[in-house]
Amino acid sequence: MNMLKSGACTAVLASVSVVATAGIADFYAADAGGRIYRVDGDTLNASLVIDLDNGFNLNDILYLDDGSILANTNGLLVRFDLQTGEESVIFSANGPPVGSGFHFTSGLAATSDGNVYFTATTPNGQERFGGEYNPHTGVYTRLADIESPGGLYFDHHEIAENIYLGADFQHNRIGVINALTGGTTFIDTAFGPVSFFESNGTLFSMGRDGDLYTLDVESGESVLYGNVTGRVGINAWIGAASVSNPFALPTPGTLSMLGLGSLMATRRRR
Repeated sequence: MNMLKSGACTAVLASVSVVATAGIADFYAADAGGRIYRVDGDTLNASLVIDLDNGFNLNDILYLDDGSILANTNGLLVRFDLQTGEESVIFSANGPPVGSGFHFTSGLAATSDGNVYFTATTPNGQERFGGEYNPHTGVYTRLADIESPGGLYFDHHEIAENIYLGADFQHNRIGVINALTGGTTFIDTAFGPVSFFESNGTLFSMGRDGDLYTLDVESGESVLYGNVTGRVGINAWIGAASVSNPFALPTPGTLSMLGLGSLMATRRRR
């Protein structure tokens, strides 16, 4: 997880076009219309797995060790069972302990200590801050306000303790966020980054049009690896997660025993 150093703050990524020469692990990707796909790591062809009705606010996903998907959508962290279509809300940012009113949340990062990191915006849009949720204990921790102007981060990725990348596709840049201080520096890119994931020890970033880049922040290079095909419709890509780095999340039954049952709202999609 902590593959990269905090020297990422000063790197500038240069784009070089190359053709993919070797396969990577399969990964999942989501589009802005709420569809989730499985992408073949050898061909980079995406196959639709599930179409989430009312999924237009889905902005990032994590692949879980039980084969399901955790998504950040509508201020909720939702587990989607890809086999049964069942969904379970494991955490809501729309009210305590995050705050009163609707909070738009974006990005998901699995932390090295087993928590989930995301950013949130207050209902009036005036404050943006980091948050960390421990799915094993149910404890939420509000982190520092983020000192970055404009934009939203669609996906986060931990590169060192308390240091996260943020994909700011709106401004074609990557934010490097210190979660404890809120301080942020930026890495300009030639593409609109929407997501990050690791595969076989390499960090990748995907653009809104499906262009997949390797990121080497130590050397300051991003290299075009290939393009993800097979997307349905015109909605841009919005999130991705590799199957080679699954996140461990307690089962719904375990969450209930932890006293989190009141958050669990499960239904089967048609």
